[in-house]
Amino acid sequence: PGAVQWLAAIESPPSLKAMTPSMTFQSPNQFWYSNGVWDNSWANWINSNIRRDRVAKLEGDTTFAAIAPWHAVWQSKTPEDPFWDFPELRGKYGRTNAAVLNFSAWHDEAYGPHGATGNFAGLVAARGGKADRAALIMGPWTHGVPRPNRMSAGERQFGQAASVQYDEIILDWLDRYVKGTD
Repeated sequence: PGAVQWLAAIESPPSLKAMTPSMTFQSPNQFWYSNGVWDNSWANWINSNIRRDRVAKLEGDTTFAAIAPWHAVWQSKTPEDPFWDFPELRGKYGRTNAAVLNFSAWHDEAYGPHGATGNFAGLVAARGGKADRAALIMGPWTHGVPRPNRMSAGERQFGQAASVQYDEIILDWLDRYVKGTD
């Protein structure tokens, strides 16, 4: 996920040459919170994406508190709590020298457009106003990898003109900055 890439990048690993964070946040106030309001979709996300694996590891304990003990910790913190300093990316872009392709969608949930545009602008500013080894792709998609069968947001259909070769774009970026392929 894009968040994991950014959180690793600001630790300045010398081996990180390139990354392609997609549809991610810039600040915890755009991810766990939306303008100070807790994002209730986390419980649904946990139940939909990790519940099965966690139940298997916990040998049958299916209480939400056992499956996701960190959720209660998250909810106990206000948006201004110093706890949230760890995922705050603003002001930390100068910590990475990696080539960064920011990718997101205008119809992504609360954080996608803000995250991608903010992360790109922050990275360019940290690099002295130069977009060297930094790029931004924004499209009319929703959250997730844009595919030909997902060219809509609600009732709005974007058609095939909104389709991109996501895998090809990502691999070309990585080939250029990791392998040195022109």
